[in-house]
Amino acid sequence: MKRSALFAAFGLCLVCVLTVVSAHASPTIIYDNSTSASFKSDATAVGSWEGNNLAVDNSFTLTSTATINEIMLGIWLPPGDPLTNITGGFYTEPFAGGIDMGSGTIAPYASQYENTLSGYDIYEEFFDIGSMTLGPGTYYLALFSGTTKESSPVIGWDWSGNSSTSSDVWDTSGGLSESGGPSTTFTLYGTESVIPEPSSLLLLGSGLAGLVGALRRKLRA
Repeated sequence: MKRSALFAAFGLCLVCVLTVVSAHASPTIIYDNSTSASFKSDATAVGSWEGNNLAVDNSFTLTSTATINEIMLGIWLPPGDPLTNITGGFYTEPFAGGIDMGSGTIAPYASQYENTLSGYDIYEEFFDIGSMTLGPGTYYLALFSGTTKESSPVIGWDWSGNSSTSSDVWDTSGGLSESGGPSTTFTLYGTESVIPEPSSLLLLGSGLAGLVGALRRKLRA
């Protein structure tokens, strides 16, 4: 009887620990700014366009701490001219302002064709960015330029049709600066940290208390 009670308490404690651990971190989509309208409408130019060297950002808001490992960008490219890399970053303010949370040039590890519009091919471009931890708050994902195999001077950042966010466009050499443009298509992947609910912590405490009690009774026997 004492042995079965010990095993029962240990089992309850193990379930509690696994529950709390699984609630703490799980791979997931951290933020998705794509919609059913993505890859079907238009794009904002990034790079040399009509005499301007355009950069574009789009905001996103996190409600809890998250570690971002991968991103997907909806990118328009000249037919038969694949993307080789992009230059961009994460910032705390629009127009690449505030704190630079992480920026640089990176190549896609995978591409998924989606559509062809206005003489451009549209792709989901996936990038491995390592490990970037961001706390709760609003951030801006910015693209400064893109390089293609044939050195096209401009790429497009796909419009997502998300009415909850908007993009900002500016000329990195000065001059043009516009806010409130069409929302762009991107998805952030990684691990979201979730604080265990009080009920989970109470269950864990109960399991540990039961285990300690069972061990004491066993030692007294």
